[in-house]
Amino acid sequence: MENRPPCKEFNQKAGNDFYDNIIQTTLDGFWLVSTCGKLLDVNSTYCGMSGYSKAELLNMSISDIEALETAHETANSINKIQTTGSARFETVHRRKDGSTFQVEISTTFLATENQFVAFIRDISERKQAEDALRVSEENYRMLFESANDAIFVYHTSPDGMPSKFIKINQKASEMLGYSSEELLSFSPDNLVVPEKLSVIPGIVEEKKKKGGNCIFEITLMCKDGRHLEVEISDHSFMVKGTPYTLSIVRDVTDRKKVDAALKYSKLQLEAVFNNLDAAIYITDINSGEILYTNDYMTNVWGKDLTGQICWQSIHKNKTGPCEFCTNDKLIDDDGNSTDPYIWELYNYRVNRWYEVHDQAIPWANGKLVRLSVAIDITERKNQEDQKLEASLQKEQLRKLQSLKTMAGAIAHRFNNAMMVVQGNLELMTLTLPAGSSEYEMASSAAKAASGASQVGSMMLSYVGQRPLKRQDIPLDILVRESVTTLQTLLHPSIALRFTPSEKRLYCSMDQQQIKEVIESILTNGIEALDGGVGTIQISFGTDFFTTDLFPVAFQNDSIKDGVYTYCQIKDTGHGVEPRDLSRIFEPFFTTRFVGRGLGLALTVGVMQSHHGAITIESVRGQGTTVRVLLPSVSPTQKMIPSDDCQSEAVQLSGNILIADDEEMVLDVGRQMLELLGFTVHTAMDGQEAVEKISKNDIDFCAIVLDISMPKTDGIEAMNIIRGINPTLPILLSSGYSEDDLPFNEGKGNKPDGFLSKPFQLFNMERCLEKLLS
Repeated sequence: MENRPPCKEFNQKAGNDFYDNIIQTTLDGFWLVSTCGKLLDVNSTYCGMSGYSKAELLNMSISDIEALETAHETANSINKIQTTGSARFETVHRRKDGSTFQVEISTTFLATENQFVAFIRDISERKQAEDALRVSEENYRMLFESANDAIFVYHTSPDGMPSKFIKINQKASEMLGYSSEELLSFSPDNLVVPEKLSVIPGIVEEKKKKGGNCIFEITLMCKDGRHLEVEISDHSFMVKGTPYTLSIVRDVTDRKKVDAALKYSKLQLEAVFNNLDAAIYITDINSGEILYTNDYMTNVWGKDLTGQICWQSIHKNKTGPCEFCTNDKLIDDDGNSTDPYIWELYNYRVNRWYEVHDQAIPWANGKLVRLSVAIDITERKNQEDQKLEASLQKEQLRKLQSLKTMAGAIAHRFNNAMMVVQGNLELMTLTLPAGSSEYEMASSAAKAASGASQVGSMMLSYVGQRPLKRQDIPLDILVRESVTTLQTLLHPSIALRFTPSEKRLYCSMDQQQIKEVIESILTNGIEALDGGVGTIQISFGTDFFTTDLFPVAFQNDSIKDGVYTYCQIKDTGHGVEPRDLSRIFEPFFTTRFVGRGLGLALTVGVMQSHHGAITIESVRGQGTTVRVLLPSVSPTQKMIPSDDCQSEAVQLSGNILIADDEEMVLDVGRQMLELLGFTVHTAMDGQEAVEKISKNDIDFCAIVLDISMPKTDGIEAMNIIRGINPTLPILLSSGYSEDDLPFNEGKGNKPDGFLSKPFQLFNMERCLEKLLS
């Protein structure tokens, strides 16, 4: 094939293709523009920039997309470039959607073609970055100069030691008193007080360990010689391989003073807290963590509870927050602290009562915490309990006394009624033929009436007004007789252990009444041995007792502190519940079956009339110990039996006066006295009796006076009659006990004899025989 040189057309086409490839692949936009500003050609990059298609752009002029210049200004710019031949400038173009974008245009005028070639670069992002950098520099400059802290920038040597300052802010000059020029001639070492220079190497090493960052405190020297306490935050950085340090210096002189004041205040507060006689602790309201406890609390709880959870360490057997927690009462709905909340709590871990003052207070971190001040009120609570118990005992005693008063009045009226019944039945048997059916009926009725009269005796026993027949008797001998009486009640499996006293322990007592007391207690002890198995131990002794330890029933003015002889009866039965001990002497109180429970109530009156007491100690499931206490007496001391109506028989006759306000009792008494041989005169009250004695027209050999009478009672009448006729024998009669009448308490003269109602003919006869002997 013959090689021929390329033709002119081929070379031209190849040049155009090369030109198009360059124009279309460049990252910048491209224009070919006529001298009148019309777009002759554009590339796809500019189409993308402007949002127009190529066809749309080729029908447009520069002035159609120029956003800063008018069409006239654009024409002038074209003419200027045509003259200079080229230009590079920035302007703003308008997109098809109306938005604008910043561009940089580089253009050249082709004189041979009479056209302009222009490359257009979108510089919007670059301009934004430049603006951001400018704003950042302005902000940095503003922050640097307006910071409240002094800021220093200085070179650092390869070993990390500080070198000269290269930049400082205005605050540094104000803080230290130096001018900027003076400070720029210094290094950090020049500002540190001499005594602190030795710490700088250590700070440098610490900064290296922490990667170039470090916060420390040091003392600087001001230009005027003042020492300035500062906190410095150092940050190391590199610029083009050169090490620098940025130091932010804060004046902490005032803070140091405040810290010192706070520390002193904290020490003072802790000293106050630790000297208060109260447990003080602070807990986190949310977590329950104990943040602080004073010495008092540490001593009471036996260890420092700081860091522990309150409900786990302060209280006992808690598996979660306490149900009585006061947190919800310390903060209102707006999250603010309320007034202190005061409440009482018994702490089972230390077994003490506390009055707790709780309040939410701000803590160091700004959170609210609970401050609790717990004052030990155990003694106060005990005193309150004792006061309440004393009040209850006083009320119980008042009720008991009212009950006794009522029982005594009933017994008196009952005895008067039984006096009439028994007296008439006895008189009837004296007039009926022995062995007759009428005699037998009257005798049976008399026996029944005598038995019924024991009801009055029981009531008098309860109120302690049952007549006493005192004798000096060894207590252990009397108790042995009672044990012998009850032997038939003992089950073979019950072991009875009787330990007599080493020496005779005498007591002044009514033998029959004290036996009833012992038998009542022994019966209770036997019945307490469930299944009839167990032990009853009986022993004796003498000791000093105080009445405050006695049951309520035995706390009265007639029972005193002193030496008592006692009989102790201890069983191994089921015991008494603590709640029942205070009720054990109440009438008809029983833990067994209805109809029982009167026995121990009756012992109260008997023991009170003997000025003694009964104490009971019991443990449920282990048994009960009862002590019967009687005032001790010397075995040589002589007692006059109260049954003064025993004497040798004398002839009964003469005029006698009997006074009683109960007409039927008066009639029975009259008939008995007539049977005894007296000429009987009667009076319906004490006043009438006094009037009859005052007349002095009858020679009375004796007078019988009922005590409870209207107008003038028997005792008052006795005293008046004694003034009229001091030698006239006087016999007083009553349904009350002789020991409970005022003449036995030194309040009046004693009578010559006393006759208890209801009485029989035999009793009256013996008393009058003694009176007239």
